Amino acid sequence: MSVTDTSPAVEPSSGPAEPVRAATVRRWGVRARVLASLLVTLAAFGWLDRWIGRWEDGGPYRQEIPRPVAAVMQAPNAQHIVLGCSTSNWFAPALAAGWGLPQSEVVDAHMSDCLQACTLAEARRLQSLGRHFQTATFGVNTFEYCEEYRERRSMQEVELLPLGDSLDLARVYVHSTDPLRYAGGWLMNHVSLVYGNTMWLQRHARKNWFGNEGGSNDWFAREPAPRRPRSNLFGCDYPGADRDFGLAATRGALRAMLALADRVQLVLLPDQDYAADSDSARAGRALFVAEHRALVAKLRRVQLIDLLDPSLLDPELFRDGAHFNGRGVKLARSVLSRSLIELPQASQP
Repeated sequence: MSVTDTSPAVEPSSGPAEPVRAATVRRWGVRARVLASLLVTLAAFGWLDRWIGRWEDGGPYRQEIPRPVAAVMQAPNAQHIVLGCSTSNWFAPALAAGWGLPQSEVVDAHMSDCLQACTLAEARRLQSLGRHFQTATFGVNTFEYCEEYRERRSMQEVELLPLGDSLDLARVYVHSTDPLRYAGGWLMNHVSLVYGNTMWLQRHARKNWFGNEGGSNDWFAREPAPRRPRSNLFGCDYPGADRDFGLAATRGALRAMLALADRVQLVLLPDQDYAADSDSARAGRALFVAEHRALVAKLRRVQLIDLLDPSLLDPELFRDGAHFNGRGVKLARSVLSRSLIELPQASQP
């Protein structure tokens, strides 16, 4: 006789599996909420950064960046370009006069406060836009070799240079005394509109909110403080400066211009300190010229123009440490127009 087992089947027990799954879901939920909070916070900070960075169109330094590029694009027939900072702002008429060209043939693309690395970035930007010229003319002063790191310089370089040409800047940065600071500035200016404009934003906001800076021990005054005599902001001990960075930046700018133009003119400009008739000024001028002759000797299609002419070595020809006054500009134009390279034949399309 067989006996049939009619007892109910026992389901395998899930044991602690369900509590484990619940704990896992809770952990992922917490992580998701934390991640969502971080993303919202970052988005809020990003929006705030953009809003502050575009305050009053970014201020004068950011407003200046697109101006020379726009000037070049609005001069499609120009065959000669002027690059550099504000000490080169009188070059264009001198080039037109020296070569007997209409002014429309020479486009002035200098940028205020744009030193060598900035000029490198501008040349690469114009090249990326499809522009090419017969000549590019670029001026340098001794004060540009005593420059320290500034956020706005990095801002100019980042906003002008195509991202694919960033290695050009890296080759310059490695010659600085603090390459990581320059690399960090490059990164910060890529992610923030405020970083490069910090100094202007602080100064502008402080004046708008609190008034004029006091001339005494007071923080601020109701009326502007009396004007003080202008100090020489462009003073530079050229022989004593660490010039590796400046020379690397000049070399990088010249190489970028060689891709932009058939011929390049590097113009050495005098500064007020080195226009004096003294042993130290003469030694500084001689070193300035010698180092740039050596630099240019390694680059084909680059002509050095030495404007440390006796007629321009007069401190009374300057309105500050680096910029010529009206009389100085008139004399300098005459000297430069007589020193230009022979005009090359027009480039073939």
